[in-house]
Amino acid sequence: MTSIRLMSAADNVVETARVAGADLESEASNASGLESRLVSFQSPDGALRGSFRVEGCQVVDADISLKFPKWNKGSAFKTTLGSFTLNQVLNSSISVHTALGQLRRLAATCEQHHLTAAALSQHVSQICSEVTQSLRFAMRHLLTPPCDKLFPHAEPSLNLAFQPTLPVDMIVEFTVENKDIIISAYQLAVLTQAPTKPPLRQAVKGSPVGLTFQVVLHGVPHLVEVVDFAQVACPCQYETAVARIYNSIQLCCELTEKIRVLT
Repeated sequence: MTSIRLMSAADNVVETARVAGADLESEASNASGLESRLVSFQSPDGALRGSFRVEGCQVVDADISLKFPKWNKGSAFKTTLGSFTLNQVLNSSISVHTALGQLRRLAATCEQHHLTAAALSQHVSQICSEVTQSLRFAMRHLLTPPCDKLFPHAEPSLNLAFQPTLPVDMIVEFTVENKDIIISAYQLAVLTQAPTKPPLRQAVKGSPVGLTFQVVLHGVPHLVEVVDFAQVACPCQYETAVARIYNSIQLCCELTEKIRVLT
């Protein structure tokens, strides 16, 4: 009877693992670069507008128009960006592929019917924990931006890649937050005296206009003040990815619960 229960529970675990794997396989395929989506955007104040294409982990053919009243009162500043990698999406994809490998190892473990109940339970619990950790990493990349790698905490990585190059007092950044691609544009004033206001902190919400801080621009330290700011969120179907990843996490919890009947 124990042997029958062991085989039945193991088969259930294998089937659940396959369901979770199917969801992740679908997500991995979507992130492979086969899909191409055109995204048009405009900030609420109209200062930041343009379009770009999303191809897997890549943003390509970005056209951006900026018109900040305190900087260019006449025509808008227009620039393009050929391609760059959304590292958060790439890292999420890597974590998904890691989880897929772990799920395949889980299925292979459960098909070894010579294992005792205690050994099988230990293997399943350990691998499920590894899968869940990988999936949480994958989901976190699509929900939370890496603030320590964004302005003003790090030197902007894209400024010199634009054609024409952005002026030293202008910054444009792309990041992923809460399943959307967020485009942020800053107009700066370079200062010559020490700031009298506290630096921009990670917890600050809303507009950073009026805040001053020390930052590296084009490889040179500058004391700057934000004099204008525009931001727009572009939905890019990452909610589907997050839903699939979350569903797979739930299935991993079911795996752990099912194997508990053996101990």
